[in-house]
Amino acid sequence: YQNNVTATDRNTYVIHMAGNSIENCQFFLAPEADRSFTVSLSDFTNADGNTLKTEVLREHYVKVNGQMIPDALPPIDGPVAVKGGSSQGFVIKVWADKDEPAGLYTATLTVTDEDSGKVIKTANVYTYVYGFSLSDETALRTAINMGDWAIVSTYQNRGMNDYEYWDLYKIYYDFLLENRICAYRLPYRLDDGRVNEYLNTPRVNSFVINKISENESEAYSILSQNSGWMKKGFYYYVDEPTNQGLLDNLAAAGNRLSGTFPGYKQVSPFFTNMNVGEGDQIEFMKDYVNIWCTKPFAFTPRDKAIIAGTQFMTSSAQDEKYGTFAERMAALAKEGHETWLYVCWEPGQPYANWLAMGDGTEPVISIWQCKMTDSVGFLYWDSTYWTADPMNDLTPLVGATSHGDGVLMYSGAPLGIYEPISSHRLENVRMGIQDYQLLTMLEELVGAEAADEMVAMVTTDVVTYTSDDDYLKAVRVMLLEKVAE
Repeated sequence: YQNNVTATDRNTYVIHMAGNSIENCQFFLAPEADRSFTVSLSDFTNADGNTLKTEVLREHYVKVNGQMIPDALPPIDGPVAVKGGSSQGFVIKVWADKDEPAGLYTATLTVTDEDSGKVIKTANVYTYVYGFSLSDETALRTAINMGDWAIVSTYQNRGMNDYEYWDLYKIYYDFLLENRICAYRLPYRLDDGRVNEYLNTPRVNSFVINKISENESEAYSILSQNSGWMKKGFYYYVDEPTNQGLLDNLAAAGNRLSGTFPGYKQVSPFFTNMNVGEGDQIEFMKDYVNIWCTKPFAFTPRDKAIIAGTQFMTSSAQDEKYGTFAERMAALAKEGHETWLYVCWEPGQPYANWLAMGDGTEPVISIWQCKMTDSVGFLYWDSTYWTADPMNDLTPLVGATSHGDGVLMYSGAPLGIYEPISSHRLENVRMGIQDYQLLTMLEELVGAEAADEMVAMVTTDVVTYTSDDDYLKAVRVMLLEKVAE
């Protein structure tokens, strides 16, 4: 938080990363009196003169529950003023290209007093690049909404008319894709030839078909031409069915798709398991759904009920009759079904979420828990559900502590730029996705047991996990070294 001025006693840092990935670290300034600083970072350079792309971002603070917390990460556009008795955080972001030369890269961070022009601090920062790269394909499927009107509306009345409506959406879509995240909707409709650019992009591993085509038969005729395209697309008609009417709508969609889109995939995120007729909600849905998307508490072990805040999606009677949710998903996986996780304004602690007041490790942990639960996807309801002044207002839509829910990035319009502004939470989600990729690589190299052992070092169930960022980094370094062996 901005009022935390406790020194870390660290004056250097080593970033560890594979090729074809993005990593970062932070540094902080905390003057005793009001002061303005200029910060600069040299290129990360190795012994042979090779350099890494890098950028320094500043942490933007917003008031939440009386605390000034950092979330948005805008670029530095000049001297940074810091009030005495408070701290200012910065993020050093580093890109390693595919097949980046392995080894140690060094950069020099320089902090200058703006008034006197005197250099008051220099520090070496290091990046160690391992001798392998992450694939362009991303093992974890993601589906995150990104509102086109939410984006475009922020640029209105600002004299920024160089881009057409969908070109602006494309810029934001590509930004998420750089971070290995797929937005629900592709930038082009399915009958637009330009969509092939994305259908053939390895990092695009999911999209909602009904967001880019209303005609199911036409969509099938296009996507069925390529088995890879068919694997990426799915339907999303019914959200969170909590009554029989919504379940009937889901059944109607499934029955219709069976005739218009053979081999369809359909998701319907849900967090309840009502008794339905002689069975339960899961038994009802399994004839129409083959992407099972639930909140993490569906996997809560019964023996964790003593922990405050734990939730259960299925009852003990349902577990006894059908098996636990995990057991049922494992059986459905053998039939070709997928399991995904999702979060929104809840669940709160003790579960990991993507909320602004949560610990920075939580978005990372949520992705590690995908691997732990054999979930191959993660869904999030929105990334651009902004207020009128999103960088300075994270007022929650629901719940008293759900600040940041539905906001993973910020519009660049107030700063006069067309690119979006990242957030700490988005950076940490990407970090988790890259970890998932490393775990998948380790599994492919030496077997599932080795990957499971690594996961167990970080999380053993959905309410038991580390929140120690130093420990988490140490495990990540171990994971990188195991893949590099």
